[in-house]
Amino acid sequence: MNRRPMLLVSAATLGAMFLVSAWAWTQLPPDAQVPIHWGVDGQPDDWADKTVGLFLLPLIATGVAVLLAASCSCSAACTCSPSAWRSARRST
Repeated sequence: MNRRPMLLVSAATLGAMFLVSAWAWTQLPPDAQVPIHWGVDGQPDDWADKTVGLFLLPLIATGVAVLLAASCSCSAACTCSPSAWRSARRST
């Protein structure tokens, strides 16, 4: 299985996330607080510094993408074709 297209899409998505966060960071004043959690009523109930509020999600997404890419490259299952998966599932 060719993982290159998936990695390119992940990299492009992460790049876009960081670009939007960097743009928003320049638009906010230095002491800005950004809502990071909302209650059931839709009102913000937790705030963070703009750096944390804008870059936490892209950093978490980067970590998840790296973990998934690493687990896929370490797993023999990622090299199997869909038909091999079906036959392996039938044999168990």
